[in-house]
Amino acid sequence: MITLIDAKIFNVFDFGLTGVFLFIDSIVYWVIAQLFNSFTFLASEELIQQHLYKEIADRVEVVIGVVMLFFVASALLKAIVDPDNINKGAGKIVKNCIISIVLLGIVPVIFDYAFKLQNLIISEHVIEKLLFGSKGDTPSVDKIGYETALNILEVFLVIPEGTQSKDGVNWSGENGIREAIMRNGSFTDITIMIEEVKEGENGVKYTPLVATACGLFLIYVLISFCIDLGIRVAKLAFYQIIAPIPILMFIIPEKKSVFDNWIKATIATYMEVFIRLFVMFGVVFLAQAIF
Repeated sequence: MITLIDAKIFNVFDFGLTGVFLFIDSIVYWVIAQLFNSFTFLASEELIQQHLYKEIADRVEVVIGVVMLFFVASALLKAIVDPDNINKGAGKIVKNCIISIVLLGIVPVIFDYAFKLQNLIISEHVIEKLLFGSKGDTPSVDKIGYETALNILEVFLVIPEGTQSKDGVNWSGENGIREAIMRNGSFTDITIMIEEVKEGENGVKYTPLVATACGLFLIYVLISFCIDLGIRVAKLAFYQIIAPIPILMFIIPEKKSVFDNWIKATIATYMEVFIRLFVMFGVVFLAQAIF
């Protein structure tokens, strides 16, 4: 196993600014990996589908459903009392009742599949692959942060396959440095290639200052995204719990705006995670294109 000692970490400063920045970047991108793992955890469906949450949600939905049924029944009785209203809106109310009944049954399923789709897009690196292309097999969920941080670092640190260190350690391959980072998150192991990086031969390229600046920016972005994502999870849970209210309000034509606003707010909140991922990887993509 490649270790920190094997990397001769205390000798990296013998290689001038290249060694200093490579060591700094190894720490910066390790932090990015940990933050992205946290980001992925917060985006996972398990956080809002715990057994306790489902019990509370079911109880609250029953109470809300009963209250709203009384409200809808009252509105229908008022419509029946007034012949003009019943003649004008009877057909629409009946149609809306059917739609609402169907929605009450399928909305929990829609939420369930929406979270599964979200997890699939994140775990399969869909947005990242759209911008940068595929980089091999998809890692396990607990390794996603390592893979993502390494892929971003490789935008600025290009080491071709088959490259070996002066000590004969391969960059890629089953026992290579890249695979060790993927398994253990040991980003300081990139310093094993310090001499090759400094010499810049055989296709090895490194953009130190830009890599560090981009990495620090991503740390800031990921911290803010993790905070926002925690709020997003709470908001989605709230929208899921109150779903019977806007769905039943849909029955009354005059109250349809309540349902429309709920739909817009739920979709906008759900899409936040993908927008943030696109922004984050978009910045890296632009930095790659420019530098």
